[in-house]
Amino acid sequence: MPVSYGHWVIFYPNGTTKVSDGPRPYFGEWKFDPKRKMLITVDRKGLNQNKIVRLTEAEFVYRTIKPGGEVTYGLKKIE
Repeated sequence: MPVSYGHWVIFYPNGTTKVSDGPRPYFGEWKFDPKRKMLITVDRKGLNQNKIVRLTEAEFVYRTIKPGGEVTYGLKKIE
């Protein structure tokens, strides 16, 4: 039976990220561009410029353009 891994991202206040989309997490960096309301991330998959769609205390939704179309991600805060 194949193993299924959940996808998650931790955005640390110091501008780093920890990402998991497989068996081993990897690290990256993030910064916020307030003029364009963009979240810019850099990790092993490269540079991504993500448009913030919604940001509240409990939810973070952003959209990124990938080859073949746009992808929208929704993250919820876990205490």
